[in-house]
Amino acid sequence: MEDFRLVAPKDNGSTLSVTQQERKHIKAKAGSVDGNYKFSCKTKMGDTEGTIDFQTDGEVLSGTVQIMGMALTICNGKTNGTSFQCSVKQQKAVKVIGKVDGDTISGTIAMGPMKMSFDGQREA
Repeated sequence: MEDFRLVAPKDNGSTLSVTQQERKHIKAKAGSVDGNYKFSCKTKMGDTEGTIDFQTDGEVLSGTVQIMGMALTICNGKTNGTSFQCSVKQQKAVKVIGKVDGDTISGTIAMGPMKMSFDGQREA
């Protein structure tokens, strides 16, 4: 992980070193969807587990979803505080809508007329 240095606003020369991982954690705790999540999706064939890695830049959401041995790129992602919506690149259009409440993620995955709910936790 790359480190960077924040300079305190005081004129006393104080500095604080923060790693990228700590920065993600701080941003996540500040009401952002940024972070890594482990989730479970309820399907007709039973529960399927996966991971989501979200990054935001303003209201633009990007990242990856890993599920069933596939790494899917998030596209057309938007976030408004703790709510989000995006699509993932796959053979069929897959739309994901959800929210983050603290370290809990939940929402719906829609593939055409089929909808599945998911929920999970932010990983430390």
